[in-house]
Amino acid sequence: MHLLQCKAVQQAVRGLCGRFYGTLPGTFCSDTKQSIDKLIPLRPSQMKQLAFLIALSVLSLLGYVAGVYLLVVIVKHYPWVSPFVFMDTHGGALFSLRGAALQPAAFMGVTAACLAFDAACVGLSQSSLKRLLEATTSASTRVDLFYTVLRLIGGFNVLVFIFSFGTLIWLVNQIHRVLHIGILHHVHSYTIQFAVVCLINTFIGYWTHRLMHTRWMWELHKVHHSAEEMNIITNFRSHPIEQLTVTLSNAFPVALLGASPSVILVYGALNMIYGSLAHSEIRHKSRIWDILFITPAAHRIHHSDRPEHFDTNYGVLTLWDYLFGTYYLPSNEKLHYGVQDGETFNRSRYLFELFDNVRRWLSPIWTHRRSPDFPQESTIHAARDTQATTIQE
Repeated sequence: MHLLQCKAVQQAVRGLCGRFYGTLPGTFCSDTKQSIDKLIPLRPSQMKQLAFLIALSVLSLLGYVAGVYLLVVIVKHYPWVSPFVFMDTHGGALFSLRGAALQPAAFMGVTAACLAFDAACVGLSQSSLKRLLEATTSASTRVDLFYTVLRLIGGFNVLVFIFSFGTLIWLVNQIHRVLHIGILHHVHSYTIQFAVVCLINTFIGYWTHRLMHTRWMWELHKVHHSAEEMNIITNFRSHPIEQLTVTLSNAFPVALLGASPSVILVYGALNMIYGSLAHSEIRHKSRIWDILFITPAAHRIHHSDRPEHFDTNYGVLTLWDYLFGTYYLPSNEKLHYGVQDGETFNRSRYLFELFDNVRRWLSPIWTHRRSPDFPQESTIHAARDTQATTIQE
């Protein structure tokens, strides 16, 4: 008998999840028992895909550890490389299996927890987990999986290093060194530190995201918006040059604020959890979530291919979208995701697509043309006026 078919295991899972959801306000998951019942049974083909995903994750983790070990060896023999790979040759570069495995293991743990939470909320049939277990039928999900594995194994960091010509870590170190003011050094309350970090980082994140929706960066950001399904792991689908920009923008508040490493770690973990759940099909009933956060429903509006949804719901906190006029209240309208030139994406030519994006991004320099599917402001306003008239009628 398979483990998941064992009644004792099923009862234990239901009991554990029931106690956990009993502590929540009950807005995301209305019927936990029914959701868990949907989560338990898996077909043989799905079990085979699950085993493949677990094996792929373990191999990726081992690959990441091997990569870190290789970097340590390189730094020991060539100390001048250290500032470019963010490693300290004075004791900090000693190889530690636990330290090398911590980051990918945490990445895997958070992602698995978000997948389980999503499946429990919406049921297996509508969940990101099911789409992963049936990835062979969805080109978009396969691309999501490619970028997730690329991050897990450390290959994404290598690409960021290449596209920054090896200078990203050096630039981040310089920002920390020059701008290390430490505004929060004398604030001993972790709660206040976290609140300040949250406000400042989400503010910078909001404007960084808006930058990605300008004609200068949209061609790169389309990698993320080319997803035709909303999955937990769509959060990891982004171009290395976009990640380079985000890393540099995040370096400034870290240097200026000087918050406790524990606060930074907690904020980073929560931000990853939020980013993953925001790309889900989870629905909620409480209005308070819409007041505080850009919920999954609001972020699905952001990913919609409709012109009137193009520049909406950028932030994590609803506050910034309210203040700068980009908030769009989610509704029950049917949405479609993706970009207009979708034929250039999701074609299982993963690395080719990634580098071809750079070619299209740079082509306006010599062709003087904007991205072909970058919407005109007049188109956006006309679509919104039409929608407003329809609603009034």
